[in-house]
Amino acid sequence: MTSPVDPEEDNSNLVSSSGSSPVLFTDPEAEVLQVLPSKATSEIRSKRRRVPLEPFVHQVGGHFPMVCLAKETLCKPLNEREHKFYKTMGKTLIPFVPRYEGTMRVEVHEDDLGYITLTGHPPPNFKTSRKCSIHHQMFQLHHKGDSVSRSKSRSMTSLHSKDDESEGAIEDEVGSSTSGSEEVFCNPWALKCHRDHLKKLGLLLPGPSTPPGVVSGQVEENLQSQNQKSRQVEAGRKKHQNYLLLENLVSRYKYPCILDLKVGTRQYADDVSAAKKARKIAKTQSTTSASLGVRLTGMQVFDPDSGNYICRNKYFGRTLNQESFIDTIEDFFKSCNESTMEEERCIRSDIMTKVVATIEELITVLNKLETYRFYTASLLVTYDGDCGSSQNLQKSAQYDIRMIDFAHSTHKGLRDQDIHEGPDLGFIQGLKSLVRILEEIMQKHHQD
Repeated sequence: MTSPVDPEEDNSNLVSSSGSSPVLFTDPEAEVLQVLPSKATSEIRSKRRRVPLEPFVHQVGGHFPMVCLAKETLCKPLNEREHKFYKTMGKTLIPFVPRYEGTMRVEVHEDDLGYITLTGHPPPNFKTSRKCSIHHQMFQLHHKGDSVSRSKSRSMTSLHSKDDESEGAIEDEVGSSTSGSEEVFCNPWALKCHRDHLKKLGLLLPGPSTPPGVVSGQVEENLQSQNQKSRQVEAGRKKHQNYLLLENLVSRYKYPCILDLKVGTRQYADDVSAAKKARKIAKTQSTTSASLGVRLTGMQVFDPDSGNYICRNKYFGRTLNQESFIDTIEDFFKSCNESTMEEERCIRSDIMTKVVATIEELITVLNKLETYRFYTASLLVTYDGDCGSSQNLQKSAQYDIRMIDFAHSTHKGLRDQDIHEGPDLGFIQGLKSLVRILEEIMQKHHQD
């Protein structure tokens, strides 16, 4: 299979850099994301090795869309270099990357009504310990909905367990009690990734470039007719892709808080073209990647006061200077106090202390890794934003730190033409900057 080509940077405005609430609404003239009930349990059992895939609604960054095979397992479009990296990395790195669980063939199918579904064929040895599916939904995108759904589309979910196929009210991703007709959280960036990827596969047709109402009614009608004919030709066809199976690092959290940081002073691969290299260098010089060796590429943090997630994307991250970057990192680690009577949220020093210790362990490991370069790789920092009581606060001291995204990483085991010497000092510099920033934030709040 041909590996996905790293797409050129875009200037899409589909995702607001000012954040978003958990309610999922799409642009009135954009595609409509609908999450429809999964097939009946009996039908799934009859095709055990064909599993409907769910959207990973907490994706905060990256180009390619992530989906869920099971609660504990994410699926990511396979890049052959990244695949080889997971299979050849040194053992000392394993605790600092998501668990690799193999590969899987995925079918992307569009039916005659224009709905798009993803179905996975997991490997024979794949097992999951989940007792029930939290959403167990087949997400389906449609090129256009009717006028009502375009004006106010929402995610729908039908909840099933192994023993009970009836719909019921359970805790959803934002903690509110929902039934099949309520709204569920989806990070805006996750929706953008699914749209963009399906367009590249030719399964989503772009709408008219001219806003509705500007063209005459006849021209608009002709455009719709042409799109409909194109879709009728494509209807029923399947496209296949291979996906990596990786550990879902936030599956155990009630309110996943996620920070995606692009680490390193160099953000281009050895085999990049001269033009792209120049663009990457310019982007690095204009962001905190140059001064700190790290920049924000995605974030979501749960706000207990509003019950919403605050979301930031890579475009927001590019606008940050050193001072505003530090402020954003501080905001990420803010949570509610043990006492609900206090209005101001405190800093999660319990989490930050552990994060600092783990990053320092990672730095020690990286300093001993000869020939490794982690170009364009990221550091993913996560913790549970559930802090409704002092007991929950102690429980939510759960956190995780992993390196991710190795499509442009290299080491001598990959037998590339360019073999580097020594450790990746640019990546290490970014980690040291992050440690210093976290320590300064904790010191500031300790003095207060």
